[in-house]
Amino acid sequence: MNSLTKWAIRNRAVVDVFVLAWIIGGLFAANSIRRELFPEFSFDAVQIETILPGATPEDIERLVTDPIEDVVVDLPNLDHVQSVSNSGRSVVTLIINADATTVEKVLRDVEQAIEPLDELPDEAEDPVIRSISFEERVIVVALLGDAPWNVRKRITDNLKERFRTITGVSSVVVAGIQKREIAIEILPERLAARGLSAADIVMAIQNADANLPAGTISTKDGDILVRTVTDLGSPELVGNVIVRANGNQLIRVKDLADVRFALEDERTRSRIGGKQAANITVMKSTEGDNIKISDKIKAIVGAEREKLPYGLELSYVQDGSLWVKERLNVAYKAGIFGFILVFILLAVFLDPLSAAWCAYGIPISVLGGLLILYITGGTLNMLTIFGFILVIGM
Repeated sequence: MNSLTKWAIRNRAVVDVFVLAWIIGGLFAANSIRRELFPEFSFDAVQIETILPGATPEDIERLVTDPIEDVVVDLPNLDHVQSVSNSGRSVVTLIINADATTVEKVLRDVEQAIEPLDELPDEAEDPVIRSISFEERVIVVALLGDAPWNVRKRITDNLKERFRTITGVSSVVVAGIQKREIAIEILPERLAARGLSAADIVMAIQNADANLPAGTISTKDGDILVRTVTDLGSPELVGNVIVRANGNQLIRVKDLADVRFALEDERTRSRIGGKQAANITVMKSTEGDNIKISDKIKAIVGAEREKLPYGLELSYVQDGSLWVKERLNVAYKAGIFGFILVFILLAVFLDPLSAAWCAYGIPISVLGGLLILYITGGTLNMLTIFGFILVIGM
């Protein structure tokens, strides 16, 4: 240590250049480093997601989940396999054991096992294979107020698409807006008059094309799953499906049922301050900066507020950037107070110039810490900011 001190005294110019570069690098890092609420981490698991639109959970399990489990269950480095089969969606999760070298190697093994799999239905989308990573919620924007469904739908869709274009946003999820579907309400008296049943309507729509799940038919005995293709995407096309032909007389679905667009059954309802709410949740990727994303979202929301119909308003329900800003503000104040306190105390016992040079060590050390954090790929989050606050206090 003594030799290093002597060398620094003899080579002041080199030390001055090094400190200047240290300060410039620290200032650059302070302006460029990513800010987030929590540090990035990944789970030791791989997820395989496959979509078969409209299929029942039983079909999903039999046609999608079971074949995928069969080809991955014997792969090395797996602790166990778990799966969930929902309507139209299969999710197979592979839990990696402690002996695995890296998640990336397991990911490659799974991709090689899934690639030759040809037992999945032709209508199923290609399986999406990914490691499970932590997505941080940045902000929740709420559309408050009562308005027709199409108005609320148009506003939330517009905001969703604009939010998705922001750099660093991984996903945008809208809740509280019902989806539109084709409702087929069977008229029992018309069925009875023609000697038909609800099963005949189901079979006719199934035979209209390629057996792709699409929706349900409502009857007095309950809902019946209907399979059709996306070509039957309007009530007019569904209504014109032929159920039976008696000579020159064609009996169509519209002759037996009321076919129309309708909203799906409401499963959840959100109210904020007594007002109906539709929530838009914005999640960020690992490359995203929490504060920058939040600021851009607020700029978009601010512009959209001026265009809202009477009775509607946009509000922020949860804003994670406020937590980050608060912690950064605490660290900033701690640095200022620490600098002033060190200078005053040392100036009492030493000369002011020596006290100033000693006090300058605080911001220079912080800038150096930021530079190292930036170079190593770290971020400013609740943990690292707390670390800076502790160091400044010491």
